[in-house]
Amino acid sequence: MIKGAEGMGIYSIAEKSAVADGKTVCTNAIQSAIDAAAAAGGGTVLVPPGMWCTGTLVLKSFVTLHLEPGSTLSGSTQLADYPEHIPALRSFTDCQVSRSLIYSEDADHIAITGSGTIDGNGGSFPQKYGDTDKQRPYLIRIISCRDVRVENVHLRNSAMWMQHYMDCDRVQVRGISVYNHSNYKNDGLDIDGCRDVNISDCQIDADDDGLCLKGTFQKSAENITITNCVLRSHCTALKFGTESCLDLSLP
Repeated sequence: MIKGAEGMGIYSIAEKSAVADGKTVCTNAIQSAIDAAAAAGGGTVLVPPGMWCTGTLVLKSFVTLHLEPGSTLSGSTQLADYPEHIPALRSFTDCQVSRSLIYSEDADHIAITGSGTIDGNGGSFPQKYGDTDKQRPYLIRIISCRDVRVENVHLRNSAMWMQHYMDCDRVQVRGISVYNHSNYKNDGLDIDGCRDVNISDCQIDADDDGLCLKGTFQKSAENITITNCVLRSHCTALKFGTESCLDLSLP
């Protein structure tokens, strides 16, 4: 760990015994860097150049995951490396998802930044007859968080939706590029019942919905600003209200 300009720690995953060979699953090493930054009251987890294979990572309050140029977080191809996370907030998506590569719930001031790449290897989870959507991890799932920032990263090849922000306050997504054409239901960016959201300067190319505003629980999306984005889709580039659950009743 080294000190950043503002005194916040910078935690390189290379110092936590992560291996950049694209094969060794480094989940525990990367998560230990996130946990160390969180325990110190906040900091930056640095992903150096190289290909780093990982399963589910849980992002915590006041932690920034920063991907340097030439770095790739490569999602494991084994479903067992994506443990289920069942959020406290019930929603229609309970029947669609329980796994993701990057997950956060009830956290403050979290960020994913840098010009590196996050690749979900979504083609490794082909949809087969009788399978459920829950067998295909999302790339990023952020739930009931406050002050969320995702900037400049390249997001590739989710097994399901690329990004799902649900019940969050003050979300900024800026300057990212998304390419999602490796599986079914390959959305680019889903804003679900969030408030005060700014999406700008993004390039999104998705097989399913490019950018979708929805409400899969009993809150609507409010104060959403979308500017200077290029959206491309094989389905719908910009969509409003795929699910609008005003009277949701779940078992």
